[in-house]
Amino acid sequence: MSDQERCRQQILSEEYRDFIIRKGRETVAEQAAREYGCSVEAGFGYQCAYLPEKRADPISRERYSYNAIPRCYTILGMEELNQSGILPLQNYPTLQLSGKQIMIGFIDTGIDYTN
Repeated sequence: MSDQERCRQQILSEEYRDFIIRKGRETVAEQAAREYGCSVEAGFGYQCAYLPEKRADPISRERYSYNAIPRCYTILGMEELNQSGILPLQNYPTLQLSGKQIMIGFIDTGIDYTN
């Protein structure tokens, strides 16, 4: 298996943890990524590192910097999904909106392009 394919498997695997690391600072995640996982250049002086859960856990601010731990925000209640009409549309049989094999990522640079 090529390095690229091995890295792809780690990125998609639930058995690996994701970290965002600023390049140039020797951190636990950066050191472990070189030894046990893979890392991908993200640009602007950052890289994404993927570590085996056994090496990465426990994930805490004592072991990793606050900014290294990606966060995922989502609607926690089903009531809002139902009120907005998402659930009836998602469960419509002919549309088949299951979300399987879909990966979406958003990066907010914080730059206001309207200025």
